[in-house]
Amino acid sequence: MTAKQGLAAAAFFMLALFTAVSLVSFDGLNPVAEQSAVANLGGAAGFGLADRLLYTFGAGAFALCFFSMFIGYSLLVGR
Repeated sequence: MTAKQGLAAAAFFMLALFTAVSLVSFDGLNPVAEQSAVANLGGAAGFGLADRLLYTFGAGAFALCFFSMFIGYSLLVGR
């Protein structure tokens, strides 16, 4: 495994973790206009990401987390 593969694997794992945290802590009743007081654990960026993913993919947005983890794992083991 090269350093580039390790760095890419870490980036995919962090993307999966950030997306999962943002999706789990998303509150759909929180108005978008008040993003300064967003109660999402991912902050305003996590709120926006979760809002767009859930609007576009619905519950399938959680599959993106697993897909990112799979890509990171594949890079980590070199397959």
